[in-house]
Amino acid sequence: KFKKMKRNLLFLLMTFLLTIGSINLKAQSFDITYGTGDAAYTLTYTPIDGTTCSVKCTKGNGPSAPTEITIPQTINNGTSTYTVTTIPDSGFDGASTALNGSEDNFTKLVLPNSIISIGEYAFYGWAGLTELHLGTSVNTTILNIAKNAFNEPSNITSIYCYYTTPPTTNISSS
Repeated sequence: KFKKMKRNLLFLLMTFLLTIGSINLKAQSFDITYGTGDAAYTLTYTPIDGTTCSVKCTKGNGPSAPTEITIPQTINNGTSTYTVTTIPDSGFDGASTALNGSEDNFTKLVLPNSIISIGEYAFYGWAGLTELHLGTSVNTTILNIAKNAFNEPSNITSIYCYYTTPPTTNISSS
């Protein structure tokens, strides 16, 4: 009788452990607001895996947006630290809506060394953008810039690239 109880208990324990192992415990997106008052804006970070995440702009509090956005290389959420590696398709497109029509205020964009991919239309319509920094110091990671990632910010006059290998781009004729 004791052996049967022990075997049943072992069976239940194994079933429980297998069930826990099959549950997907994917981390949830989280928001961080930068600035205060009318100049505040919110970036949403979405974990890709246990150590990396993507970033997109999701909202602003008013029309007085800052003139410069610097994306951080790492971001903390509780006890987890993520390296920011990706700006997804349309990640900052629509910032006009998110920032109450103030995307033209952004004149300088600084991306950290950790960014390895910029999606299609990521910064679509940023008419005020004049200065772009790809990385902040020498970096050997290859950056992939999708087609139309910077479509329509036609006022860019300076691009600073700190990559030892030039970025790859997917440029289309359309």
